[in-house]
Amino acid sequence: MLTEGKHTARVTDLAWQNSQGGTTYLTLRFTATQGDCVNETATKSMFFSEKALKRTVEDLRALGWQGDDPATITVEDLPNEVGIEVEHETFTGRDGEDRLTARVKWINALNALKGNAEQSAVAAFGAQLKARIRALDGAARASGTAPTRPAPQRAPAQRQPPRGFDAGQGDDTDVPF
Repeated sequence: MLTEGKHTARVTDLAWQNSQGGTTYLTLRFTATQGDCVNETATKSMFFSEKALKRTVEDLRALGWQGDDPATITVEDLPNEVGIEVEHETFTGRDGEDRLTARVKWINALNALKGNAEQSAVAAFGAQLKARIRALDGAARASGTAPTRPAPQRAPAQRQPPRGFDAGQGDDTDVPF
């Protein structure tokens, strides 16, 4: 069982299940791939209700799923390593005994940045600053403080044999003088 906290993991098993109330959901088993808890596991139940659908699909996309029919998901469809946050949860088993389990609270793509700006807002922002940046560049050129661009790198020139000498003819003992 994975310790509480953040871990790097990947999905190693999955199962479709039905709750006692009849809700169908997907349970994923994550196995830690790094750190002191390598090969330890935790689970995450993925629900597809109206309220949960957006987050569930975001999590599945972070795991690498590219499909649109969740009923066809296999472990191979979820190849990405992700960052998970694990919490321990106590539940009462069918035998009446309390049990401790490791549950995945959050799934996050590794090294991913999430943007929240609309593309149209970014375009408007860029247009607003474009003229100001061009003015700054023009002022720097006019004052002589603009950085000079390095000359483009050219490939070294191929050495050509002297005129009148055919490199494909003769050998070292056949000197043309």
